[in-house]
Amino acid sequence: MYRKFSELTPSEQLHFNDLVRFMKETWNEDIKNKLKVVQKFRLDPNDPVVFDFLTDVYVPEPRPDFLYDEPVPTLPVVPTASQPTVKTKKREMTYANSEDLIIIQNRLLHAISNLTLNERRLILFLSPIVRKQIEKDPNNRMFYVFANEFANEYQLKGKSVYSELEKTADSIVEKAFFFWYKTQNGKSKKGVSWVSECDYIENEAKIKVKLDDTVIEMLTVFDKTTGNFWTQYQRDWIINLGAYGIIMLEMILSSKESNGHYTIEHLREKFDCVDTYKKFSDFKLYVIDKSIKEVHKHTPIRIEYQQHKVGRVVTSLTFSYIDTSIKSVKDKTKNSDDKPKENNPFVNFKMTPKQLAVFGAKIAKKIDKDIEIVIDEISNVHFQGQYVEYLKLLDFVPSDWYTQEEAKSHPTAQQIAKEKAEAEARAKAEKEKAEAEAREVKRMQQEQLKKDLEKLTEHAQEFVEANQKRIGGGIERTYFNQGDYAGVVRMWERYLLDKEARKHFAMIDEILAR
Repeated sequence: MYRKFSELTPSEQLHFNDLVRFMKETWNEDIKNKLKVVQKFRLDPNDPVVFDFLTDVYVPEPRPDFLYDEPVPTLPVVPTASQPTVKTKKREMTYANSEDLIIIQNRLLHAISNLTLNERRLILFLSPIVRKQIEKDPNNRMFYVFANEFANEYQLKGKSVYSELEKTADSIVEKAFFFWYKTQNGKSKKGVSWVSECDYIENEAKIKVKLDDTVIEMLTVFDKTTGNFWTQYQRDWIINLGAYGIIMLEMILSSKESNGHYTIEHLREKFDCVDTYKKFSDFKLYVIDKSIKEVHKHTPIRIEYQQHKVGRVVTSLTFSYIDTSIKSVKDKTKNSDDKPKENNPFVNFKMTPKQLAVFGAKIAKKIDKDIEIVIDEISNVHFQGQYVEYLKLLDFVPSDWYTQEEAKSHPTAQQIAKEKAEAEARAKAEKEKAEAEAREVKRMQQEQLKKDLEKLTEHAQEFVEANQKRIGGGIERTYFNQGDYAGVVRMWERYLLDKEARKHFAMIDEILAR
């Protein structure tokens, strides 16, 4: 929970100001150091004081001679009733009502389904319609799709449009999708019908669709804090895509959580090819490669993938993609004076530290993401594209751009993932090495303790007589009275094999030093 500067206790405010003064005195006002201070106190980056601090205009107050925190108020003995607060579901994206965008929760995109092309088109066509109508009336569950609008959207012609739409209305009622959700006991699988009701009204040439609450939520609620991550893309991208092309596009755009890695088994289920294209070569040619060609032809997304084998069998694929509407590294400027094309200034744009602090703070709060991560990603040509829409809304206009050499130094998602994996592997190897060394040290110590025990047994009489006060009753006393000093040492074995416990015995160092 973020706090305003005024919500800090007096001693916290004093500590904050001390840190600010120290940073100024030591010329250590790097933006990342400032962000660490903000995070330390859990401060709201958009609070005026914090905002001034991040943008180098904050001047801390002089340090007082004495300061104390106000006492914390205690709760009354008898609790008083209060009005319950009503929490509304938040929609993070200010442009969520844009009619030009398809915006859907990733849970829905990740779900396994077996929709036909027109059934899939119908659900996607409903995306902006549902968002707009739910914004007006949150209790609305009935939506209408007009045949002529549907035909115009997907460039369908001929009288068959109406019969196809009627057929789609009949068939989608029987379709369901399945997704996983988290519970207290782990993960559970849930099945939901795509539509509760779907009627084709012939004399009005329209479909009346009733949606389940779960489907409506997946089409309208986009909130990272509750795990409702989403994917968005331009509506016109899918106009000419077939069913496989749409599945590929949505799978790729929503692949951040899986890092683009999918098993062949999952892909067959995703593309509804469990019982077709039995040979992987056919599945690859007629489904994977064909759908990628469609995406390349009709969208700015460019996809590549790698095959992973166990023996000679391909078991999984890892996909990566770039959005060519945001230029790739190959199209970057050749020198510092060159600028991107005037019609796309958001290509490899560069921001000053102050701009990063200002806009990074606003975007981080808006999308509920760590401000340091936001700033790092805006500063990287491979990641900054996801923030372009936010920056446009905030009226940011690029005035500087990375050179080709600068852009090449920015790590890609794959490089970052590889470095992370290598770092984790190194950490694991170092941990295992340290554990092995610790076990070896312990083993050697135990061997030495056993050798020491043998030596103490050789000098049993001298050792036991020096420690007579430790001899209790029972068998220890019997051994001692019989002159069986080695027997007494054996009774003390568990203490003598403990490095710490044996420190309490007399003469032990003297005997072992001989």
